[in-house]
Amino acid sequence: MAHPHFEPIHFRQFGERVREAGSRLLPSPIDYPVVLNQELLRLALLTGGKLVRPSITVGVATVLRDASLCTYAFAWACELLHTSSLILDDLPSMDNAHLRRGEPCVHVRRGEAFALFTALHAHNTAMAMIQAYASSPAVGMAFFQATFDALGSTGLIGGQYLDIDLRTEGADLSHHEAYRLKRGFPTLWMMCNHFKTASLFRLSLLAAGISLELDQDRLDSLGRVGDLLGLAFQLRDDTSDVGEDNDATSLLKGLISPEQCAHEVQQLRQEYRNELELAFSLKGLRIASLMDSVFEESPT
Repeated sequence: MAHPHFEPIHFRQFGERVREAGSRLLPSPIDYPVVLNQELLRLALLTGGKLVRPSITVGVATVLRDASLCTYAFAWACELLHTSSLILDDLPSMDNAHLRRGEPCVHVRRGEAFALFTALHAHNTAMAMIQAYASSPAVGMAFFQATFDALGSTGLIGGQYLDIDLRTEGADLSHHEAYRLKRGFPTLWMMCNHFKTASLFRLSLLAAGISLELDQDRLDSLGRVGDLLGLAFQLRDDTSDVGEDNDATSLLKGLISPEQCAHEVQQLRQEYRNELELAFSLKGLRIASLMDSVFEESPT
């Protein structure tokens, strides 16, 4: 239900602005290496991606103050890192996927070596974009640190490794369980997706806060919201009936009913609403509506 004092907003409201900024910030298709730049632009702007993460970054900044050039650059850095992770995730040594967004994956169309080069190019372009467009050295360093945390051993890299290892026959889970208990995660699934999926949502919210130079308490609040949003997003996707199951999602569907899933997702969403209202008052409720809009889309 809409709050009487504000109009809810949808992440798609910011999609055109994000795309327009991307056409200016991303490498030119006529610059060297031409083929890699063309593939990067194709994946980022032309393949039907929803641009959820950069739209969230721009939306949060717009609600709180304004989206600057620095905000857009950080938003696109998040999206390029996401793109890089998808290319790697699709490889035969990982998920061995054949389709992404309804068309053949990069490695299917152009080979594994080209896919690896494209993934590395996306990652390096993201790093260069942060350095080039940060509003100050301090802001750039703060976002670099947030990026390293999101990608590291307790971020995307650790989560992808755990995801693969959980599906490996005969894998020794004792070290994963020991770390899970040390960190206080209730399940390995929760730990895996906290690292793998929530990390980039957390980075997308921090991108807005760091570009606005928010104080540490409010940055921490945005980070917690990103974690909650990412976990809810992954839980909804893993237990949906859309797309092909992998071993991990098939196992999860056997452990949780659709009703339990819906309840868990609602709990996580309520937690981020409470967090945002406490940190940002009415503006927080608008940001919460932005987060909620992600769940109005069909799972992919």
